[in-house]
Amino acid sequence: MDLKSPNLVYEQLDTYETLFSTELPKILKHSPVFGNDPTLRHLQTVYVIGDGDSLYAAIAVEYAFRHISGVEYIPVPAFEFTQYSLQGFTAEKARRSILIGVSASGGSPFVVDAMQKYRAAFPDCPVVSICGKVGGEIEKNANKIFSVQLNELGRTPGIRTYSASMVGLLAIACEIAEARGFNGSITRKELEDYIVSSAVGVRKTIIEADEKTKDILNLFDGSFITFVGSGPSHGTALFEAAKIVETSGIYAYGQDLEEWNHVEGFAYPVESMLVIHPNIGQAFKRAENLAKSAQELGHKIVLVAHENHAKEIPNDCILTVYGPYNDFLSPLSAFIPFTFLSAKLAEKLGRAMFHTDTDIWGRL
Repeated sequence: MDLKSPNLVYEQLDTYETLFSTELPKILKHSPVFGNDPTLRHLQTVYVIGDGDSLYAAIAVEYAFRHISGVEYIPVPAFEFTQYSLQGFTAEKARRSILIGVSASGGSPFVVDAMQKYRAAFPDCPVVSICGKVGGEIEKNANKIFSVQLNELGRTPGIRTYSASMVGLLAIACEIAEARGFNGSITRKELEDYIVSSAVGVRKTIIEADEKTKDILNLFDGSFITFVGSGPSHGTALFEAAKIVETSGIYAYGQDLEEWNHVEGFAYPVESMLVIHPNIGQAFKRAENLAKSAQELGHKIVLVAHENHAKEIPNDCILTVYGPYNDFLSPLSAFIPFTFLSAKLAEKLGRAMFHTDTDIWGRL
């Protein structure tokens, strides 16, 4: 792998206004992939498989997908699906299911393997690819293709394609709802308007993250960073942690906020940074109480919140996400501040992304 400088993160984020105003909305206008497929009439479950950022995108839109489509939605790591979930499938279960493979690069080996094995077992059942690269291996192993290829794939994984994967999945949710006559909580037009409106706040969100860089660096104690969120924010926490690890080499992990309280809250050092997503919605009060108790323990509390949503919650720093707000759709932009800051942490440590300045990459 070529040397990947943290500057690549900034270059990719510089495209975000156009990404949200133009490229992502276009994905919602793609032609339907199912047509008159009878599966939609008796559809019960959508399984989505992926690895890394693609899996986190699938997890992040889980609740939005259900609310839009009205069907059960299960995101599963590709390897786990192949080795375990697939063993419980019958022809009748497959007849009432759709399998979606997500891969930004189009070539994730275990996603490809899962799709091959599923099609071999159930050749007449829908297998959909959501791929950021036309002609990728997952497209070759799908019988329905939904392309989320952008004007530029991005020279550093995930920075652009994460959003595209989420929007591609939501577009499929809209198609399912429309075909079934289901009036979900978010229409395709409302989703498009939300994405376009988000473009206005993207630049402001990045500028504020830049302005708060010194504060964040001063709060980091050198150990690890934990990201917590519940419901729609859980997938966001997983993606943020991944960007910190991949970009700066700092250990980070994402967790459900109550699970952190139940287990990881007992870990040392208590001075470590805890990043909380206090989304206005079902989990807001729990996030508020967690911030208070964790700060009393000694944790450095950073909140990632939309405008005016967290001013009364105890914290050491607030990173604001500007633009419209919907709890289910918040993952579309909530990851931006710490994606930017992952590069700042890498610069401070003098590191390249993915260990590309060492010989470790070649051994992985």
